[in-house]
Parts: sequence; structure tokens; C-alpha cells
Amino acid sequence: MCLILVAWQSHPDYALVVAGNRDEFYARPAAPAHWWQDASHVLAGRDLAEVIGEAGTWMGVAGDGRFAALTNYRAPSEKRTDARSRGELVSGFLRGQDAPANYLGALAGSDGSYNGFNLLASDLNELWWYSNRSASRQPQRLRPGLYGCPTRCSIRRGPRCAAAWARSRRCWRPIPAMPMPAPNPI
Repeated sequence: MCLILVAWQSHPDYALVVAGNRDEFYARPAAPAHWWQDASHVLAGRDLAEVIGEAGTWMGVAGDGRFAALTNYRAPSEKRTDARSRGELVSGFLRGQDAPANYLGALAGSDGSYNGFNLLASDLNELWWYSNRSASRQPQRLRPGLYGCPTRCSIRRGPRCAAAWARSRRCWRPIPAMPMPAPNPI
């Protein structure tokens, strides 16, 4: 099961701390995190599978501090082969300028084009969650705290998320800084 853990406005030095795993579909081709040539301000892995729509990503950041991440909603009986790639939802937010609430709110009209998903989006001022399988079908602004976003239609907080964060610290290691590439001349 894929899981994204988020510490939102809960760290003394960082507005957003994220830990995650991608353990579904190991054979699915994907490029590791890199600065994209066609969107040089985006740092993310890239889905290399043939998809309907844009080949996107499951998690990434933009040079202006925008962050987005996605987990699939696991419901094999509901999976449609004609659905658009959910990865384009992350890419669309990272490439764009919309506030998280506006971007996620606009998905409500087109979210039937996709198989089930949970989507987190932040501009470092706000963090929002949306699932096209939630009962309300409305984006939710998240308050400061520790959250877990699993492959179910939920965003969770509480003791289980705090325990997951505590266990995840065993895996933490320093990650070297990746400088922004020089802008491409036009």
C-alpha cells in the first residue's frame, strides 16, 4: 500500500515535511526525481508508462514551493481502462499558478475522468486534500498537524499517524540539496 505522511506546520524549521513510499506496481516504468526539461521549475519523478492524458507524477515540488502528491484509491472492481492518468493531476498543479483550493475545487467537475485518487496540494501557505471518492466530494483545508494519506478515501490524523511518523524516523537520512537549473533561454 502506498502511504504519504505529512507534517503540516508542525516542525520548527519547515512548514511541510513529507515521507512517502511507492510500493504498488514495481514494474511500472518511471524516471527518478529530476528537474523536468519541459517544466524546468518542477522537480519530480515521471511516469513513463503509456497512459491516457499527460504522463505525470505521483509526487513533486516546484521552485516556488508548491507541492503535490497523490495516492491511488484501491478499488480493483471500480478500475476503468479508459480513465485518464491520475499523475496529470499532480503535474497540473505543479505547473500552474492556481491556489490549492481553486485547483482542487475545479477538479470536482472532471474527477469522473479518473480512477479513484487522494490528492494533496500546497503552496506552503495552505495544505489541501481532495478525493474523488470521498462522501462530500469537497476539498478540505488541513489544519496544522500530522497526517497520513493511504490508498483509501481518507486523510487521517491522530495517534496512529504520530506513531507512523515516529517509526519513519529510523529511515531518515540527509538528502543533498538539488540546485535549481538555470532558466532555458527563449
